Amino acid sequence: GTGMSFTGQLLAHLLRDLDVLVTGHVTEVSRKELLGSSGDVEKQMAKVWQSAAGGVLMVNDAHALIDRERSRDSEGIEATDILARQVAATVSRCSGEAAGPCFPQPACVVFACPEGAMLPETLQKLQVQVVDFPDYTSEELSEILVQ
Repeated sequence: GTGMSFTGQLLAHLLRDLDVLVTGHVTEVSRKELLGSSGDVEKQMAKVWQSAAGGVLMVNDAHALIDRERSRDSEGIEATDILARQVAATVSRCSGEAAGPCFPQPACVVFACPEGAMLPETLQKLQVQVVDFPDYTSEELSEILVQ
């Protein structure tokens, strides 16, 4: 594995200890959890955002939020639009002349995708920090831990 889940947990604890976040929990989701089964993407996204409140929302396989095989993936597009709005609202709350208190943050969002994968266009427009996680073998991870 690449250690993304473990890194998400470390990030959550670090941000909690720095008083950036209230809790040190991680809510891991993929397209399936973000879209839900009810067909009401906005309601499902609100549930996910609520469960991540005060912690880290880790969106696994973020590159696959929009199904590129389908000509018009309205649910995937809606989910990425909602995520982008939530992140942008958090950023705008802390910037500009009328900036409010920045900490604690409502949540930290991590978009996890394989090396070389592209985020959906809506999410690419966000100012995000990219961290690469090479796909290590078990032997390589063991060697890193021994060092």
